[in-house]
Amino acid sequence: MTVDGGVEGFIPQKEIVYNGMLPYCDRLDREAAELLAEIKANLSRAVLLRELWPGVAFWSRKLFSFLKFYGRRFSKEDHILFINLLYELVTLPNLEPHMMCSYARLLIQLLKKKELLSRDDLQLPWRPLYELYERLIYSKTEHLGLVWFPNSVDHILKALIKSCRLYFPASSTKEMLDEWRPLLCVFDVVMQKAISNMELFLPTIMPPQEHSQGFQLWFDELMNLWMSVQNQPSWEGHLVNLFARLANDNIGYVDWTPYIPTIFTRILRSLNLPVGVSQMVAPRYLINSYDIGYLVLWITALLGGPGNPAQKELTCLFNSIASFFHPSNHGRWQSRLMRLLQRLPASVVRRVHRERYAGSSWITPVPECQKLTDADLQEFTRSLTGAALLAMFSKTGSTDAAYALQNLALLTPQLVIPPVLEKTYAAMETLTEPHTLTATLSCMIGMARSLVSPDNRYPEGRAHVLPLLMGSLPGVDPNDFSKCMITFQFITTFTTLVPLVDCSSAPFRQTDLTEIEKDLCFASAGFEDFVLQFLDRCFALIDSSTLEQTRDETETDTQTHLESLVELGLSSTVSTILTQCSTEIYEVALQKLYNFATSSIFETCVSGRMVADMCRAAAKCHPAESLRLFVPHCCSIISLITDNVELQNEDELDKELLWNLQLLSEVIRVDGEQLLKYQGELERILRVCVHLRCKQAYTLACSLLEHTLRSLSLIYPTEYRSTSGGFDSDLPIRDWGRAGDVAALGVCWHVPCQEEENFVFQLLSSLLHPQLQRIKGHVSGAQPMTREELWQSLAIVQHCLLGAGSMLPPLDGAHVPDLVPSMVNLGEIKLHVGVEYDDSWENYRVSICQTMRLLLHHILEHSEDDTKSLFVIIKVPDPLFLPQSL
Repeated sequence: MTVDGGVEGFIPQKEIVYNGMLPYCDRLDREAAELLAEIKANLSRAVLLRELWPGVAFWSRKLFSFLKFYGRRFSKEDHILFINLLYELVTLPNLEPHMMCSYARLLIQLLKKKELLSRDDLQLPWRPLYELYERLIYSKTEHLGLVWFPNSVDHILKALIKSCRLYFPASSTKEMLDEWRPLLCVFDVVMQKAISNMELFLPTIMPPQEHSQGFQLWFDELMNLWMSVQNQPSWEGHLVNLFARLANDNIGYVDWTPYIPTIFTRILRSLNLPVGVSQMVAPRYLINSYDIGYLVLWITALLGGPGNPAQKELTCLFNSIASFFHPSNHGRWQSRLMRLLQRLPASVVRRVHRERYAGSSWITPVPECQKLTDADLQEFTRSLTGAALLAMFSKTGSTDAAYALQNLALLTPQLVIPPVLEKTYAAMETLTEPHTLTATLSCMIGMARSLVSPDNRYPEGRAHVLPLLMGSLPGVDPNDFSKCMITFQFITTFTTLVPLVDCSSAPFRQTDLTEIEKDLCFASAGFEDFVLQFLDRCFALIDSSTLEQTRDETETDTQTHLESLVELGLSSTVSTILTQCSTEIYEVALQKLYNFATSSIFETCVSGRMVADMCRAAAKCHPAESLRLFVPHCCSIISLITDNVELQNEDELDKELLWNLQLLSEVIRVDGEQLLKYQGELERILRVCVHLRCKQAYTLACSLLEHTLRSLSLIYPTEYRSTSGGFDSDLPIRDWGRAGDVAALGVCWHVPCQEEENFVFQLLSSLLHPQLQRIKGHVSGAQPMTREELWQSLAIVQHCLLGAGSMLPPLDGAHVPDLVPSMVNLGEIKLHVGVEYDDSWENYRVSICQTMRLLLHHILEHSEDDTKSLFVIIKVPDPLFLPQSL
């Protein structure tokens, strides 16, 4: 086995590509190699010593964590050895079901990427797995209560078999048939067991030269059985699932043509649609509904080929059931129809990706003559478009239809997008049918990428972007929550794909533009107007969302669920729009937002949170410009009010102070490097405001403290635009809908510098350290505090820990003796988290731990009814003991 991932010639199976974008990625390779070597050494030692618990269980969990953090960053040899080892562990006789499930989950993860290992690389025997399945699923003692199985054992074991059957030997099919053929009797209930075992175990992915040892041994027999049985037996669904899997894994190698009419007839019957004037439906005990997931897999695999016979049957099927998608029709059969409509286009998209875009693999590809052509896809889209357009306005909602139209638009946008656009424009002009607007916008959200994509299949789609955005603005309506939220989602989706840059001067500078590109450039001059009108709509929404207008006097000053959703939608939409804006448009929007936020005093519960979130979104895009406006303004007002010593001991303070504290606490949630320019002002504000007597004021000040510390101490991206390099380097209209290149994303990271670290510990020494000493004085009796004062001190301690916890070294001390003796090492492995801890500073994590322990004993002994303090103490250990290892 390869010990060091850095040796020459080492080729990892499959790494997590995003790890290479981290700012400390240069340390991850050696760290992963050392961790893998530790896992292999200890796991193999535990197996050799036959210590299944805790040794093997502990290090198998470490391997599972390794897969999560580093992917399959080991050699093919290691991959095969891990799988063989776990397979042996899973199939150990008399293994506890709980441990079997744990090993099975890990084995499923190792087998998940089937393209990494071919059948020549790995083969697994089927019989040990079958015997395990028989012993657990058909246990004769479980129903008597003599043995206990986890509830998930059935699901996990079936998932394991599905992952392993790809690597069963070629001879396994004959052995399975010899085992289960004697059970094939249509007059016996044991038929159910035989067919279900065949569905679960029979391998269907084999190279063409092995087909004679595979499905050709049983296909004719089972197909004739299915064709001859008409009484809908209980095992028929398992047989259909097996056929669907066979068809999907062997497109072009099984001749389904003689059976296609029967297949679609059975599919129509399985939908259990009402027939006749009286809408007679078969009784439930006669109904045998096929699994929709396998049905769409089967239908998808049948499409294509010379003549495309399955497409004709599919068109007839949807023509016959089209009326059942009408909004006026509703019944218990509708959910199955909607799932069929939703999943079928998605399955075809997956097949097109498999045939045209997927990388090379050892799995047999689809023959050229059976691949779906553009004409096949157009015919497929036409057969489903009518039903999808009717289902848009279904009583169960438009989600299923939107998902179907999204995938159809990926296949043939020129056929799907125009009719939906027509309905959308009509809905935008109608005020009396808001549900129509909600449904059409939902569908347009799914098709947004296809609409703005710069390919040649529907080039005129991009011309509709600005009219759609302008037409959606009336949807920001405070009187209709659902319409408001879908409008936010609509605007966010389109602005994520489209840079809001004025390119109207480009046609005069560049001569290589097409006519469509010239029209788009001239139309882009309206983006600034759109952004400003959107902000006006948001301001109107906020003005109607004040606490006094939305709440009775008897209600509490907390946000309702709907208000919190509107706040989230508003802030995310504003953030997306301003992120995608050009510098010129952003500056105009920022000034408008600043004037609105500073010209009024908002209450801090509903409208104040919305305005503060909008300002935070603006500051996040361009911190330097935003902080230059907001920080001096807020700090000057706060300082002016708090200079009055008498106000510092008031229980109720001026709303202007509260509003500016809230606004300041949100706008400073930006790149920490920009905050260093305002270090003195922020520290002065924090020193005063966290000690104010007013609970609402010091709570907002604690939020300001936490957000300041987090901005200075955390590692996070600082650039969120849809294209790397900004919008000034190239013609922005050519970036509409362009996919990102993972290899060249150009992620910009904020990594705390020494000045930021000094500022963090300066704040901790001036704010956190005195509170810890004050709490110790309260415990010792030297400096007793009232409960209100204790709550204030605990709030400061908690927010300091939440803000600066990532810079504080983890707790260290004597190792707790292992409660369970083990012959292998069970020590935790510390991983690098991007922070270099400075031992020269005081370890406040230890100080907080010691102080909270003293305070807890003091409260339990002297004031056990102080539940508020106890609740805060309960919350402290979560960030205090944050694990720093796997």
